[in-house]
Amino acid sequence: MDFASLFPDAKPWVQSLATLWPVPLIKSSSWMFHAILVTHLLAIVTLGGAILLPGLRLMGVGMTGESPASIEKTVRPWLWGALIVLAITGVLMGMVNPMKLYGRPAFFVKAIALVAALILSLGVVRSIASRDGVVTRNAKIMASIALAIWLAAVVIFGTSYGAAP
Repeated sequence: MDFASLFPDAKPWVQSLATLWPVPLIKSSSWMFHAILVTHLLAIVTLGGAILLPGLRLMGVGMTGESPASIEKTVRPWLWGALIVLAITGVLMGMVNPMKLYGRPAFFVKAIALVAALILSLGVVRSIASRDGVVTRNAKIMASIALAIWLAAVVIFGTSYGAAP
């Protein structure tokens, strides 16, 4: 399954993305795509830390002297900042090679896994923060599942040629 099979009528629109500004500028530069890629990777690392710290704390690992709510509140601005940077840089990189991503099953799986992991992570962390750090067994299980989905998305991205532009 890929985006091309789900949305075949979107092909002309996807093709047109490669002609929109700033794609010609990025393609004509010898360094711009690489700078966008590095920024994207740094945002992934930041997002990973912002997800990993509260998730591990919910499972009783690391920083146990701090409450889960305190850790969540501390990493929240980093999480949202990383998501904004990831969205911008991801769209820019996708616009440079839209047809490659449109027809790649690995990119589809990566996108679905990232959305699921983000929703699950935000839901678990937010619920813990709203309960003043009370950690239930279900919250620990959901945090573990969220971390596993994040790991799967990263492995798919890092090991599959089809997932990257």
